[in-house]
Amino acid sequence: MIYIDKPEIDADEWRDIVVQGQTLSADHLAKFDADQDFKINDTLYKRFMRYLLEIFGGKCAYCETRISSNQPGDVEHFRPKGRVVGDDFRPVQTLHPVKGTINHPGYFWLAYDWSNLLPSCIDCNRYRNHGIEDPQGAGKADRFPVKGSHVCAPQDLANEEPFLIDPTKIQPALHLEFHPDGTVSGKTEEGRRTIELFGLNMREGLVEARREAFQNADTFTVAHWNHVVTGFAAKIAEDEHRLNQIRSGRRPYAVMERLAVRVVNARIEAERQRAIQDF
Repeated sequence: MIYIDKPEIDADEWRDIVVQGQTLSADHLAKFDADQDFKINDTLYKRFMRYLLEIFGGKCAYCETRISSNQPGDVEHFRPKGRVVGDDFRPVQTLHPVKGTINHPGYFWLAYDWSNLLPSCIDCNRYRNHGIEDPQGAGKADRFPVKGSHVCAPQDLANEEPFLIDPTKIQPALHLEFHPDGTVSGKTEEGRRTIELFGLNMREGLVEARREAFQNADTFTVAHWNHVVTGFAAKIAEDEHRLNQIRSGRRPYAVMERLAVRVVNARIEAERQRAIQDF
């Protein structure tokens, strides 16, 4: 998981989705207050997907797996749109300013809100079992842990503190530490809850993919330094293209590739310092 800047988009279609979403959100809030039924328009918010994939380099916002025909993805609502449940999947109760104590209806007014939408692989977005001998479940589904109580009115949203990491609003590196073996550990409670809920260590294929990304980037970075030392200009130019992709986070598991570059650079610098001392 890496930080991604998610700006507003300069496109007529994007603005059209935003306007339609604002109109529907106002309608949903009015009907909710009046105890009337309403239905979220899934087709509308899903039109954001192509913009989300472009910004995130075609990757899941949480695990950095490439979203493709083999690993399909969803438009994920950071704050769930339809309901909110706890880790036991029972409805979370909340205090509404008018209706009193109710089962949380979900953050339905954010169903079309650009700031609440992320591209996600199905393993991160949907609750699924992983493993064969001892299957365990992971995936966000309608869970949304917070510090203290959940809110259920737009005007109270600023008072809610999520335990999950939104990589468009905070630096994941403040909460997560990735390791060369492909595992990740939490520096904070937010980090630990994020790892557990999305199964970032539980999904063996994901851990293996991160480990391979580190190893490949390690090998590449060593080769790049050899090209620099030998003055192999053509290879240096080729290397720069990949380095730019790593810096920009466009490649899958960029967090692991960046880690490998830092590790190799530190190793080479340590060797250089030892050579200077021995001279």
